[in-house]
Parts: sequence; C-alpha cells; structure tokens
Amino acid sequence: MKSLMLTIWLSLLINHVVFSQKDNLKIEICSDTTTIKELITCVENQTNYTFFYNNSIVSSSAKIVVGDSILTLRKLLNNYFSNDTLSFEVIKNHIIIKYQKRSEKQSGIFVNGRVHDENFNPINGALIVSDKNRTLSNLNGYFNLEVESDTSQLTVTYLAYQPRVIL
Repeated sequence: MKSLMLTIWLSLLINHVVFSQKDNLKIEICSDTTTIKELITCVENQTNYTFFYNNSIVSSSAKIVVGDSILTLRKLLNNYFSNDTLSFEVIKNHIIIKYQKRSEKQSGIFVNGRVHDENFNPINGALIVSDKNRTLSNLNGYFNLEVESDTSQLTVTYLAYQPRVIL
C-alpha cells in the first residue's frame, strides 16, 4: 500500500514539474515586428509544439509588434492568441488556434445574493435558476449568476422548502 501511494505521489509530482516546465518554456522572438504566421513558425522551430489553425483565422500579412524578445510560452500564447477574436487550447503537444466563440448577446447581467432560512442561517446547495443559467449556493449561502436582463426572474429551490420565485 505504501509503495502504491509513493508511486502515485511521484507520478503527480513528475506531471506537475513537466507541466510547469512547459509553461516556463522560453521562446526567443526573431524580430520586433513580425506576422502571426512567422511567430507560429518561430515557436514550432524552438519547441516540440505543433500549431493547428484555419488559414482564414491567421492573416499572413498582418504585422504585430512584439514587446519582449524572450517570452515564456504561456505569456506568448496569452498575449497573441487570447483576445476578443482568437482563443487557443493546448492538447499535449498541439496548440489549436480558433475563433473566440461569442454569444449573440455580448453579456448579460450578473446577479449575486444569499439564500438563507427564516432565522437567517445560510442554505448551502440551494438551486438558483434563471432563463438559461443555473447555479448552487455555496457553504455560506452566496451565489453568483448571469441573467439575460434586469427583468429576469430567479427560482430558488431547496429540499424540504417550497420553491420561491424572485422578480
């Protein structure tokens, strides 16, 4: 049993170190002004990562200004592939660049509150439902939920209590 636990612990430690090393991997940018495609080529030449993207997403002629000549891989990805238009996903040694999914409605309204009983004791695990979203209250009864509009109604339910609709 002890050797199994030690093996699991070492495996977790090694995975943590490997992932941390990948995040801290240094990339040397070849030029102060470059294109996204040149930046991708630069990363692929210096690492064992391969990029996947649709050519229409990554313009070959658009120039970008690189502030630092040496960046960690994580910072580079966040700086140039995580914005209003693009997002990225890392799967093993593959970096997938894709259009950022945008909902029809840019953003809703965030409602937060607290669910409690008649004695003002917090209720943990109450279900709060709006038009399209739902959440549970935390240990202290607090919740945060995005709603469609300021006229949305919330329904709060909990075992052994009557559902309550809040306007």
